[in-house]
Amino acid sequence: YYPALELKSRRLLGYPPFVQLAQVIISAKDPHKAQQQALELTAQMLASGAEPSELLGPAPSPIARLKGLYSYHLLLRAKDEARLEVLLGWLERSRGVRMRVDLNPRQFVGL
Repeated sequence: YYPALELKSRRLLGYPPFVQLAQVIISAKDPHKAQQQALELTAQMLASGAEPSELLGPAPSPIARLKGLYSYHLLLRAKDEARLEVLLGWLERSRGVRMRVDLNPRQFVGL
């Protein structure tokens, strides 16, 4: 449980428990493909009604290449379930890239 002051700050800044956080990691062997998919996902989120303040990124991973894959990160502060549904729908349609979604992550790496 959060003290009252921290709860007030979390509400004002848009952090859990008042929103859902989703950290998205998009990886591909081709760095341009990973970047393009991250940019397309961002554009799709904005087109579906997400506000720019709800998105952080996409940004390249701090380690340029890991195990032969290039990664980009995106953080979504989802104010409602519809945002998460768009994200999950994108996950199902992604081709040629790996996508990992971590809901309410404990750490933010590379953002």
